[in-house]
Amino acid sequence: MTDHTSEETALGDLFAEAREAPVAPPAALMARIHEDAKRLQPAPPRLASKKPAPARWRDIWQGLGGWPAFSGLATATVAGIWLGVNPPVGMALAAETYLEYETITPVIDLVPESYFDFSAEAL
Repeated sequence: MTDHTSEETALGDLFAEAREAPVAPPAALMARIHEDAKRLQPAPPRLASKKPAPARWRDIWQGLGGWPAFSGLATATVAGIWLGVNPPVGMALAAETYLEYETITPVIDLVPESYFDFSAEAL
């Protein structure tokens, strides 16, 4: 059988010796590391010049997409208002067919006092 205790103690002695003598990196290596670190540091932010904030309408205008998008939006708005105010004849029929309901026209009596004429019944 082999003796493991002598190998373990020899290895432990080597580790203890390495712990006692710390190895410092060479000064030239440390100087190069510091130079690289300074070079890779981000530059400090420059103060932005005070520009006037853009108007809110300009932000909305740019958010919509400018003239092309605004002209399409304006056209759709005008067409929607036009169809809401003056719908074509076939639109009601198409809505009835699509929604599967029939239009009920209310009956309005133009002479409501005839219902309350009790004097004619009393005679």
